Amino acid sequence: MNSVIETFPFNRDSLGEVTLNEPSIRLNVETSRLTLHGGYLRNPIYPLAGEYYARHRLWLPEALTEWRMLEVVGEVPDGCSYGLRLYDGTNERRWNGSSWVIAAPGEWNTQVEVNQGLSSWPLTAALAVEIRLQTTDQLLTPSIEYVKILIDTEFEPHEEALYRSLIPSLREGIEPVLDIQFLLSADSTTFDLTTLQWEETFEIRSLAAVFNITDDPFKKDSVLASYDVGTKVITFSAEQAEGSEILVKAVCRPVVAFETDRDFDELPYLPAIVIDGLRTVKTYKSACEESIQDNVLDVGWLLEDARREDWRFDLKLLSHRGVDQARLRKATLKFLETCGTIRLHGLDTDIGLVPIGGMNSELTVSEMGVLQDSQSCELRAIPFPFGVARSAPIVKSLVMNFGTGGS
Repeated sequence: MNSVIETFPFNRDSLGEVTLNEPSIRLNVETSRLTLHGGYLRNPIYPLAGEYYARHRLWLPEALTEWRMLEVVGEVPDGCSYGLRLYDGTNERRWNGSSWVIAAPGEWNTQVEVNQGLSSWPLTAALAVEIRLQTTDQLLTPSIEYVKILIDTEFEPHEEALYRSLIPSLREGIEPVLDIQFLLSADSTTFDLTTLQWEETFEIRSLAAVFNITDDPFKKDSVLASYDVGTKVITFSAEQAEGSEILVKAVCRPVVAFETDRDFDELPYLPAIVIDGLRTVKTYKSACEESIQDNVLDVGWLLEDARREDWRFDLKLLSHRGVDQARLRKATLKFLETCGTIRLHGLDTDIGLVPIGGMNSELTVSEMGVLQDSQSCELRAIPFPFGVARSAPIVKSLVMNFGTGGS
């Protein structure tokens, strides 16, 4: 079992993941803080009454085994406060001392109350922390930097990052379009692709178009009416004549494998992408992910060995034909240029996926007659929790300006 501290910041990068209930509360991208909106940059006048709140995105890690603790980090001057509720995607809920009940307007918890009930939040329910800001002094505002949540998990970095996140992302995101050609042996309104000898060499996801290049050599009008992925039967928009040459533009799902044999003869079909030469290129720590505390309860938890890693690897692109290799290369580059991040499902968070340099354009051919390109990439900021968080003393001198929340 590994403990993890997940951080939900209020900064420019989180703009699309933070919901504000009205304009009197703001995410200040210049200070990376959640504050009341005073209306003026030089001499702000903050609202004294009202329900002004924000919440971060819903979070539900697949590897979760226990909700442990929550901490709101920021500055809460005298006369200011914040209240908390938890949102499950449908209802806003508060802890009533024994259960999480639907909150009525104006009903909020303190951080202490939330932590008393957090372990009772269902493991199958998503969670978003909702924060209400209040002030009794129109010249002052609470200023919240981020929310931290401590959980216990069955998270295993290599399995999660590689097999449950990277490989499925590559399989779903890279869609080369391959050509299939055949002659009709009789007049027909349908064709079963399973009758072709090549059918088992790659997996077809969908059809982009179908052309009768005997009647339409310039491929202007598709004769595709529908395609059944299960039966692999094409239905033409009209009957096609015996002897017609049919060209199918098939959107394919490539095989994605990890460090397979250098001859690649065990791959079930081509085209394929092989993740090769995986190595760690950077290890570092994030201070906000190492500890969490509740200053009122005098409770703190420490993750001494938690770190993040960057991995580098090569994507080997493989196919039998030059035209297929070119389209696989194009689809891979398009995916890498637009992706940027992939979701780490075990922790329900994003990690970076970045191409390094350009693709090696020198095609090589293996002993098995397989064409090969390669592209270096990095996975960045992969969490590496080790062990369960241990209790640690509270250093109050470092947090004396932080409020406890509540209303």
